[in-house]
Amino acid sequence: MTILVGFLCKDGVVVGADSSATFAASPHPSHRTIEQRVQKIHVIRGQAIVAGTGEVGFGQRFTQIVDAYIGNGHHGKPYLTVGKELAGSMVQNWRESGMNPGGFGALVAYCRDGKFQLCEFGPTNFQPEFKTDNLWYVSMGGGQMIADPFLGFIRHTFMEDGLPTLSEAIFYATWVLDHTIELNPGGINGPVNIAVICSHPTKLHEARMLSVEEIGQHRENVNGVYTHLREYKKLLAGGGSQPPIPAPPAPPK
Repeated sequence: MTILVGFLCKDGVVVGADSSATFAASPHPSHRTIEQRVQKIHVIRGQAIVAGTGEVGFGQRFTQIVDAYIGNGHHGKPYLTVGKELAGSMVQNWRESGMNPGGFGALVAYCRDGKFQLCEFGPTNFQPEFKTDNLWYVSMGGGQMIADPFLGFIRHTFMEDGLPTLSEAIFYATWVLDHTIELNPGGINGPVNIAVICSHPTKLHEARMLSVEEIGQHRENVNGVYTHLREYKKLLAGGGSQPPIPAPPAPPK
């Protein structure tokens, strides 16, 4: 099982994932054998991010496809064409080994046409869907049933004005991933991994993995929100007569 989250931001893209792979003797959930830590997010040549959910072998194939595509220098193509060609290459790869699309989905983040792009490749038919100003976040994988309602809460509470900043989205991704890992019935586990693609002082853009320390800073802010909500309970118990409670610290810039 897997949980992936992605956010298109005003100034980049954030992609996060858990780190657990489940071994099984058959597809039935009761036949799981062991869990092992794996890397589900891959930074490609410092220019793109790939994260997959589903069969590990399919993820290996798709990561190789994206790496080869970037290595061949398709810099002039429109972003929609890039998504369509990546999808077509993966579908063709499946057919070359006697398979049809299914059993694997992915998120890919890159920069094209001077804008950051976040593309979701659906696990049913692997067709591309780009995130936009109207729908800028996504979750995928076995943990989606837990993550999506929480994402709805975060949008209603924090993202009413539209796209978040990169720093805000890292905070949201950390919170959603931790929440899903804590509540899932098994097969989704830490540590949390998060990658970003954003502008760079010396080049057009850079994709990179965040360090444990960087994620930890945002986790401290998640804990601050929980503390704030617990303190608010005291205000309710007092009939609303207590003074306003100070807000938790803002996410680090």
